[in-house]
Amino acid sequence: MASALWSRVALPSLRVVSSATAAALFGTGATTTLMAAYASYNVHAKRPRNYADDFVSRPAPCWRIQGGGSGRGRLSGATADGLGVAQVLTPEDLNMPFQEVQFFAADGVSLTGWYIPQSYQGKPSRRTIVCCHPYNNSKSNLLGVARGFWDQRYSLFLFDFRSFAHIRTEQSIGFLEQRDARAAIATAKQLSPEDTRIGVMGASMGGAVSLIVGHEEETAAVGIAADCAFSSLSAVLEQAIHHRFPCPPHDCLSQSAIPPACCAQLARS
Repeated sequence: MASALWSRVALPSLRVVSSATAAALFGTGATTTLMAAYASYNVHAKRPRNYADDFVSRPAPCWRIQGGGSGRGRLSGATADGLGVAQVLTPEDLNMPFQEVQFFAADGVSLTGWYIPQSYQGKPSRRTIVCCHPYNNSKSNLLGVARGFWDQRYSLFLFDFRSFAHIRTEQSIGFLEQRDARAAIATAKQLSPEDTRIGVMGASMGGAVSLIVGHEEETAAVGIAADCAFSSLSAVLEQAIHHRFPCPPHDCLSQSAIPPACCAQLARS
């Protein structure tokens, strides 16, 4: 009797519960994967351009670095191709002299930067700091920090990552931008006096890029400063998911639940 009752009632009920549990687990996993993929896609999306990208205040001389994608080469004269116009806020607004420079990353992406020279007792400073801005923020975001360094007799080189390239191009969140930072450091060395000591600083994504590129042998940085740099791409992706999907409980979106493929996509490696 007990065996028949088990076969007719308990076993079918257990199968239903098992099927429902499996479906729930599958649905949770699929939802997490889709959310991670969506967040990864948005992180890598090209920065939307707005009116501020075309807003100009006054002309500024723009010097072009010629000689290849590494950022090395010779300086050419001031250009008149539209890259020599100042954005809303420039070093001049903080009473700092500057040159606007066009240079190129290793993959040919055209970038712009501000070289802010400093001197002491009539001699050019031999200390230059390269500043890396946060994700989708322009170089002007670091002008306040730059002024503090400049007051301490440091020259500076502020540049825009490829999200602000003259021609829209593919971007990432710290992988492709390493090429930009390497080219910026090479350009800063060329603009500075011989035997200048180079430092690198950055905030958020720029901080992470500074820590990676600054420790490379070719950079030969004497110091690295990072503010709010992220330590893992999975943590960045988790934060992006929670920012776009605040409703699901935190436990179901832990770092261990994020598919490795999404982290690889995030790194663009």
